[in-house]
Amino acid sequence: MRDYQVRREWPGHLGGPQPDRPKGKFTTLRDANVTIWGFGNIAKTITPYLTALGAKVRGVARTPGVRDGIEVFSEDKLPELFKETDALVMILPGSEATKHALNKERIELLPKHAWVVNVGRGMSVDEDALVDALEEGRLGGAALDVFETEPLPEESRLWTAPNVVVSPHAAGGRPQGAEKLIEENLRRFLAGQELKNVI
Repeated sequence: MRDYQVRREWPGHLGGPQPDRPKGKFTTLRDANVTIWGFGNIAKTITPYLTALGAKVRGVARTPGVRDGIEVFSEDKLPELFKETDALVMILPGSEATKHALNKERIELLPKHAWVVNVGRGMSVDEDALVDALEEGRLGGAALDVFETEPLPEESRLWTAPNVVVSPHAAGGRPQGAEKLIEENLRRFLAGQELKNVI
């Protein structure tokens, strides 16, 4: 919004005279290709909201298949999925396997208008490669709630990178049903069963 204001223009879906979906621009979720990388419980929760706004959602996870009516692909399909992605939503867990999963090479596969949203773990994004792409106009923007170092250091380039929205690891809000999850996991632990939502 601030960037539109600085340019003294409004996209059509906000009532301005500009076309609603100019070629090569990502301005609305209607008909947008949204790729959710890390298609677990959080993805299943947000998908109905995205589809209600007209987005075409597909997922990426270790195990491909169809989940709640959404086609989920394995990571080997990322190159072809990224080429058609308008918004990449990352909900990856933090591990050595996911460190800098979104690196320079993968960022270059995304269209210039694409946005990256990270609400998973900050370590999954190579922040320097992301900022380089944004500063060079090779990526549309980023909305980041998590970072490699938290809180986000004052000297981080993310504070001043173009088309970046940062928030202080607060996107999840307050956990709903946390008491039931703790109770269930305690029961599972005492029974020697696998715990739920292990990160």
